[in-house]
Amino acid sequence: MEKNQFKYFPAKVLLFGEYTALLQSDILAVPLERFQGSWKFKRGTDNKVLVSLGRYLEKSAFSGLFDRDLFLKDLEHGLYFDSDIKPGFGIGSSGALSAAVFYRYYRHEYATLEKLKEILASIESFFHGTSSGIDPLVSYMHKGVYSAKNKITVVDPAYNGKNYFSLLDSGIRRSTGKFVAIFKEKQKNPVFLKKALMPLTKLNNTIIKEYLDKKDENVFELFHKISQIQFDFFKEMIPGKLLDIWEKSLSLPDMKIKLCGAGGGGYFLIVSKDKRLPGWVKEQFEIIENI
Repeated sequence: MEKNQFKYFPAKVLLFGEYTALLQSDILAVPLERFQGSWKFKRGTDNKVLVSLGRYLEKSAFSGLFDRDLFLKDLEHGLYFDSDIKPGFGIGSSGALSAAVFYRYYRHEYATLEKLKEILASIESFFHGTSSGIDPLVSYMHKGVYSAKNKITVVDPAYNGKNYFSLLDSGIRRSTGKFVAIFKEKQKNPVFLKKALMPLTKLNNTIIKEYLDKKDENVFELFHKISQIQFDFFKEMIPGKLLDIWEKSLSLPDMKIKLCGAGGGGYFLIVSKDKRLPGWVKEQFEIIENI
């Protein structure tokens, strides 16, 4: 596969697959080009994180595949990753950095998307302990990534349907690990499994197919069902100041909200039938409309 020619690396949005992905459900993630990062140099830059990342890569399974000498030379010249992707908000700040590391320092061929994802996951594991590789793959390819039954497909990220997707900024930085731990505890409850997780997994896989086929009415209705289940069973992942808006949206005919990743803070995903969201929503939260 040929190396891409982009020199900047965008954020990403996980449209569908939050939490159910932990049970091997389908995933659909797309780039968010409004936010991005790129390599820059400035003498005296604090690049301790990059130094630690370099040491980590030297011990990884892919240690011999990276240009260690160039990396060390760049660090001496003040290498840093200039990014406006908010960390802790679920839009792939570490994924963009991992993609940038691969782009500049990886020196060998890779034959398949699955292999590329594996290498990118190895880099991003530095930040999270484990990584699916999806976030950095989206950022590196500048394309949507659809994962189903362990098969990766690159898809056109553009959506030209009649629904509009926006991001609601909760203003809260969150830790993914904390909320994944809450989710794993909830999994032990048979009621949660039967009434929340099993239906969500089915809805998630279906909505991705309908989204890719641009079946707008079906997408909106499925989004509503996902929103309702998350409101009923994922209260711990919904900040208190968002609960009233979320509950109100469930009875609205033209706007719905759901988690965008782990929840608990960061961004939340809105689907609407109107290009402009209601003023009462924008009065309370910063909104990135029409992503």
